[in-house]
Amino acid sequence: MGNANIRFFAQMGTASALSLVRGFLLAQLLTPNAFGMYAVLFALGTFSSSLLGLGEIERTNKRFPRLIVDGHGQQALGQADGIARLLAVRALVAAAALALVTPFVTSWDWTTGLVAATAIALGAGLQAIFMSIHRAVGELPTLGRATLARTVLALLFAVAGGYLASWQGALAGEFLGALTGAAISRAYARRVSASVEPPKSAPAAIDENSWLFLAFLVGSVPIYLDRFTVSLLYGADTAGTYGLLMLFVTAAVTLSTIVVQKVGPQLVRLERAGTPLRRQLGLAVAWCAALSGASFLGMVCAAALLAGPFASLAAKYSLTAPLIGATTLLCCLQVSMVLDWVLLSQDRERQVFQAAAAYVATLALGIGTLWVLEAALVWFLWVMALAKLLHVAMLLLYILLRARPPDLTETVQA
Repeated sequence: MGNANIRFFAQMGTASALSLVRGFLLAQLLTPNAFGMYAVLFALGTFSSSLLGLGEIERTNKRFPRLIVDGHGQQALGQADGIARLLAVRALVAAAALALVTPFVTSWDWTTGLVAATAIALGAGLQAIFMSIHRAVGELPTLGRATLARTVLALLFAVAGGYLASWQGALAGEFLGALTGAAISRAYARRVSASVEPPKSAPAAIDENSWLFLAFLVGSVPIYLDRFTVSLLYGADTAGTYGLLMLFVTAAVTLSTIVVQKVGPQLVRLERAGTPLRRQLGLAVAWCAALSGASFLGMVCAAALLAGPFASLAAKYSLTAPLIGATTLLCCLQVSMVLDWVLLSQDRERQVFQAAAAYVATLALGIGTLWVLEAALVWFLWVMALAKLLHVAMLLLYILLRARPPDLTETVQA
């Protein structure tokens, strides 16, 4: 592994750890009820970034690497700026509509919370757009620096806001951190896009459709709307407990996201260069195994800390061994986005969408059963884990069963 890769993983690993620290500090500062509101609205806002973009953000994941390969770095930056302006306008319209309508149908807390969630959506969308350029160019150190800077700012602003103004202040701090981080990412993106070799020809036509947007949108539902669902089923206090547990799952997702920053565009470039599927699949499976192992070890360490130095926090949020066990399995299964990219690199967005849709449908059926039976929170976590296991299994089946015959033959023989 080169020095650039080592720096990248060190920077992203530090950013992931700081995100976890931010969550724990807020859990300490806020009451379980207030932390539950923060967790629900922050996740809702992050999910809504895809709705603001209506597919434009997701398309950059494939469009920008292909533009970069063809030497059109400045065109990628221009498109990113255009999408950013579009998101800002849509966010302002959405926030104004929520501020005017929601006071008539819900409490003031939820009105301010939903407006804040819209701001979070804008910040998350802006970051995602400019991060796509970093990934596409392959400038991992600049991507790592931008991510680390954004995370540090979010930690400082969110914790200060939470201390001064409870969950409302924490959300305001998250938005300020995201907005500042997006500005830093844009500055880095301008620099790295200028370093791309001039084009030798016009940009190649890129086949884009709505399946990519739908796949990312549907796949994000369990990650970001689960906290809202828990608050409806069990109340804000239990949502706080669940939100604390989801810090570990979010850390596992972040770890996968870190890997995907490198592996995703790499798979797109390998496919564009005609690399056999055997090599792509081997790369993805190796990373999946490493991610699951790291998540398991991380949860073992977390369980030890919650039983020792942080026992008071565990008691405050009613954390039990069964809850930790179910959360551990859920963390180990957060590898699907790596497998997604094997299919996305081959323009098989429909299969990614189908697997995500089956995941959400299974989850909805399970949650409906839990609601009827009035089952405890631990069973919610087990339903989440089993549905995620189905999701991962479906992606692997799509990759193996629908592989091109020569590649599949090579894989079997190997």
